[in-house]
Amino acid sequence: MQKSGNGAIIWYKHFRKGGRPHDGVHIAHQKIIAAAAGYARANGLCAAALTFDRPPASVLFGAEENILTDNAEKRRLIEGLGAELRMLGASPALLAMSGAEFVELLVREHSAAALFCGYNYTFGSDRLGAEDLERLGRERGLYVRVLPEETALGGPVSSSRIRALLAEGSMERAAALLGRPFSVTGTVERGKGLGHSLGFPTINLYPAVSGGLMPHGVYAARAAFGGESRAAVANFGINPTVGDKNIRIEAHILDYNGDLYGKTVTVSLLRFLRPERRFASVDELAAQIAKDAEECRMMNE
Repeated sequence: MQKSGNGAIIWYKHFRKGGRPHDGVHIAHQKIIAAAAGYARANGLCAAALTFDRPPASVLFGAEENILTDNAEKRRLIEGLGAELRMLGASPALLAMSGAEFVELLVREHSAAALFCGYNYTFGSDRLGAEDLERLGRERGLYVRVLPEETALGGPVSSSRIRALLAEGSMERAAALLGRPFSVTGTVERGKGLGHSLGFPTINLYPAVSGGLMPHGVYAARAAFGGESRAAVANFGINPTVGDKNIRIEAHILDYNGDLYGKTVTVSLLRFLRPERRFASVDELAAQIAKDAEECRMMNE
C-alpha cells in the first residue's frame, strides 16, 4: 500500500469477537466516514477507510459469512462519501496483532494523522476499545474522534440488526438502516431462456451473498443499468419449478426488451412479495409471474 504524502484519516472497519463481519456501510458507518472526510478536507489530509478484504472468520475458522456488501460495492459507497477504500489482507499474522501494534501499523504503513471510530469500536487481538484508541492516539500525537451511537427505528444501527431484518424479509426496515435499498450488483449471465419463452424475459445475476441472507422468494425491485433505473420483479433463490439448484437473482424488468447479457446491472430488492415455491406447470408459473409483475407495476405508479 502506497503511503499518503500528507497523512490519512483512518476509519477502520472492525469485526467483533467470533469474526462476524460488521459490513454494509450503513448509516452509522456513513456518519463516521463523512466526519473523517470533512476533517480531512479542512486539514489538507487524505481520507481513507480501512477494512479487511474478507471476513476474519473465513481466515481463522474457514467459516462462510453472509456479507451485506461486496468489496466493489463498498468501494463505490465509500468513495461517494469522500474517502478512499484501503483493503487489508486478512491473515493470521495481522489478526494476531495487539491493539497497540495495529495503531503502529496505521501510522507506519498508512501515515495516519487522525483516527475516527464509533463508540463501540474494538480492535486488536486484545480487544481494545474506543477509550484505548484515544489513549494510544494521545501517546502518538494523533487526533482521535469517537462518534456516539446512531439509532433508528427504535434501536441501535448495526450490521447484525440489518441481517436480522433481511432474514425476516423486512426489506423496507433494512433499507432505513442501510440508508439505501439492499442491492446486488453483477454481470448478467445467460440462463435457460425459460422466462423469454413464457413472455417474461429475465436477467440472471449470481450474487456473492449466500442463500441464507434473506428468504427465498419474489421481491418488488428496481434494476439499474447504463444510467437507467426501471421497475422489476425479482426472484431470489433456486427456482424449484425448473429444478435449478444455483442461488441467483432472476429479474424481469418491466417494459424492457433490451439485451443486457454481459452488462453490469444493480438489482435493488424493495419489498418481499411471496415465498418461492414449486408450481405444477410452467403455465401456472407464467400466470403467477404476471400477477407479481402487475403488483410491482402498481407499486411504481
